[in-house]
Amino acid sequence: VTLPHPTPYEMSDAPDSAMVPMAATQVELGGWSHQGGGGGSLHSCQYQELQVFLNLLEHNFLQEFLSKDPCFQISDKYLLAMVLVYFRRANLKLSEYTRSNLFLALYLANDMEEDLEDPKCVIFPWALGKHWRHQVVDFLHQRDKLWARMGFRAVVSRQCCEEVMAKEPSHWAWTRERHPHHGGAQRSCPKAL
Repeated sequence: VTLPHPTPYEMSDAPDSAMVPMAATQVELGGWSHQGGGGGSLHSCQYQELQVFLNLLEHNFLQEFLSKDPCFQISDKYLLAMVLVYFRRANLKLSEYTRSNLFLALYLANDMEEDLEDPKCVIFPWALGKHWRHQVVDFLHQRDKLWARMGFRAVVSRQCCEEVMAKEPSHWAWTRERHPHHGGAQRSCPKAL
């Protein structure tokens, strides 16, 4: 088994190799949970953010990562939509739409939505590389910095996720539908005597 190459995961202004620049295009979009207000330029900005995010998902490294989650347990369409909402809530610049920040946000989304701890740990080797075990504490610190930058607003409604997906409804990322037997809360309750 070949581990992925290490990637820088610290939140920074420096773009990584998965950053794809985009030209702004004017399109009417809803507000999907951005901090602050805005007018027409906000709509253009939202479209640009969406396009940069979707292009980020096209990066070969991320494609390989996503292919290792065939049941979509850690990267289904809702968790991916949450990543974009987190990017917006943190007011990330387009240059910060990187695979490093994607892994931080995806881990946080899994923290928020998933009951099982083990599946999300698959993110560590991809985000941190071969010697990931030595870097987990710092990764979690970076996740907390992202969360703080979002104003500790990590809850994202299903409706908000669906609004994000509705902007490019035919994109392959939104076809990552989790099978019912992999969904829902996993709780163990004691049996009644």
